[in-house]
Amino acid sequence: MHKAVVRLGYLPARARRGAPPPLREKGEGRGATALRILAAVPGGYAVASLATACLARLIPGDRAAATVTATLASFAVLAGVIVLSFSLRSVLRLWLILIAIAAVTGGATWLSIALGGRL
Repeated sequence: MHKAVVRLGYLPARARRGAPPPLREKGEGRGATALRILAAVPGGYAVASLATACLARLIPGDRAAATVTATLASFAVLAGVIVLSFSLRSVLRLWLILIAIAAVTGGATWLSIALGGRL
């Protein structure tokens, strides 16, 4: 007997009838998509803003040049967060990563201000 015929016995009834497969993974619905959009747009903006503030204070050199460099880098950070938001399988992992990045960059900015770093 041919391998394809043998494998048909293992397919669910829905697939044997020719019905299309489900469009989403189990557990991925509108709520998960909304959480990903919230992570991408306002979450990405928040992380990019914190990264800009942190980088502007930590990049050595002239203040104006550091600010421009940090602002240009923020566009890459925002694009990276948007890509990350829709590439990870787990929405929980996505939010944990965003919170961790925000905590590190916010903490570094706060520490720089507390220690009298560059404004």
